Amino acid sequence: MNRFLAAALFALVAFAANSVLCRMALRQPHIDPASFTSVRLISGAVTLWLLVRLSGRHGRSGGSWRSALTLVAYAIAFSFAYVGLTAGTGALLLFGAVQVIMIAAGFIGGERIASGLGYAAWYTALPRLGAIAAANAQLAVPVIAALAGLALFDEQITVRLLAATVLVLGGTALAVRRNLSLRLARSPATK
Repeated sequence: MNRFLAAALFALVAFAANSVLCRMALRQPHIDPASFTSVRLISGAVTLWLLVRLSGRHGRSGGSWRSALTLVAYAIAFSFAYVGLTAGTGALLLFGAVQVIMIAAGFIGGERIASGLGYAAWYTALPRLGAIAAANAQLAVPVIAALAGLALFDEQITVRLLAATVLVLGGTALAVRRNLSLRLARSPATK
């Protein structure tokens, strides 16, 4: 398996794990959503700082205050929302929004927001995937999170969940396959 595919798969699992861990922490009153958000943001910042230091890239990053504030707003909203959402529903809402942003970024050249190991791996794979294929692949995250929710939180298997899983994974596979086929058709190596 090439390193970009491995990074993409790792990132998708890490994104799903993020949803599951949020749900796990906030399911029982072990910690309040505001404190949880603070812990998430601080630990994510420390993790990214360590990754940058270990990579040897110490120059100016491509981040912005606008991106940072967007990340904080997302973290606050989802920490409070996960008190009442299932893991799959939370991931679906999050990655539905992320998909729209990723597609817009593909067309407009938008900004990148990095938070944690999942995003570090994701941005390793992203240049090889392209924004459209990446946005489609991210739609698998709610399915991964929903399956983890079934296993970890005894959430229920419903006809809706089964139908949604088949539709999401089937549609994602078709879209990614089509995108990769188009890329290969344009590649000079295949001509």
